[in-house]
Amino acid sequence: MKLLYIENIKSILMEILYIENIKYILTDLWNFHLVNIGIFIAIFTVLYAFIVSKKNELKAISETIKSGKAAPETYQKEKFAINYIDGLKTINGKCRVICIISFVLGVVCWVSARILVVFYNVWILTIILCVATFGLLIYSLFIFYKIYRNYKKQT
Repeated sequence: MKLLYIENIKSILMEILYIENIKYILTDLWNFHLVNIGIFIAIFTVLYAFIVSKKNELKAISETIKSGKAAPETYQKEKFAINYIDGLKTINGKCRVICIISFVLGVVCWVSARILVVFYNVWILTIILCVATFGLLIYSLFIFYKIYRNYKKQT
């Protein structure tokens, strides 16, 4: 009888430790997504400022072209500005997507850590969230690489 009682206590302790580990994992994932959102909002804002600045420059170039005082270099500047804006818009769109995905995954992690941990099969959700977060991390690194490559090309 005593052995059965000790086994029950062991299984209960293992379950508590198991749930606590999952809570830590989900909380860490939540923190990662919160940081990711902050980073990509900052990048989005900076790129948006660059886009607005380049659009203002493009307006000045367009005025020069419309006035008929445009040199061949002016047309080249216009084409460069349009390509630059399009490239930054593409990267900004990807940053927006990362923010949305991070927000959704972060909310799911937060809710899971606080509410869903009481369910027995929450480890499956935890594994899915870990894989999704890893995929988002790889995609984020890809975006950072594109931004860096664009920076190196421009300077």
